[in-house]
Amino acid sequence: MKEGTKSVLFAEHNFIHSILIVLSWKKLYKKYPKLWEVVCIFLHDIGLVGCNYLTDLTNDNHELLGAKIAGFLFGEKGYNLVWGHRSSNIPNSRLEAPDDFSWCIAPIWWLKLSWLIQNKKTIEPVRWKILLCERWIRRFQGENPSSLWETITIDELKTK
Repeated sequence: MKEGTKSVLFAEHNFIHSILIVLSWKKLYKKYPKLWEVVCIFLHDIGLVGCNYLTDLTNDNHELLGAKIAGFLFGEKGYNLVWGHRSSNIPNSRLEAPDDFSWCIAPIWWLKLSWLIQNKKTIEPVRWKILLCERWIRRFQGENPSSLWETITIDELKTK
């Protein structure tokens, strides 16, 4: 089974991740997402199915399939919400921040279970959570942590 399929069905991109995004949305925006936004949240990582996103870093357009489905269901607003959660082709959408923050509130037991399901191909869960929270803090301090974040993540993945 491909890494992305495992992730969406059983590990870090399953329905628990989407629930954590909904909770993060409430925390950040002080209200729950609308129903169409919740559907988009549950669709946003569906493009990982069938991909080896951990070992093949060229599979980096995972948001496109979810964006196309959201666009079919909700038009341009759905497409842009999903596509903008990671794409550099359009401005970041309102989904990007809750998606990032969801990892900061994720229970460590769930991150560890996901790590085991993925055969330890990701960064060790405690280290992962620390990196994510540090990135979030830098964002609030007005820094753009993207390039540093990508360097750390790619370097650490290469050591696996």
